[in-house]
Amino acid sequence: MVKNTKGHGGYFGCDQCKVHGVYYENRMTFCDLNSAKRTDVDFRSQSNAEHHKGITPFTQLPIDMITTFPVDPMHQVSLRQCRSLYSII
Repeated sequence: MVKNTKGHGGYFGCDQCKVHGVYYENRMTFCDLNSAKRTDVDFRSQSNAEHHKGITPFTQLPIDMITTFPVDPMHQVSLRQCRSLYSII
């Protein structure tokens, strides 16, 4: 909410990459693990307008808007589990 971006259930909701989500079986999924990463410059210029809901006052601070904010634990754990499963298959 503080970054004023779409949540994890939105089509462009991933805070770390530019992947377009797919609505599949009543949930949003992000399947492309090799998608382009978001950068601080892209975030500040709002190059992906679908990811942003508005302007955040945090862009006035000299911080990296991508790496400064942590990803919530649920998505970190799920991502690690998915990568482990992909490596097994």
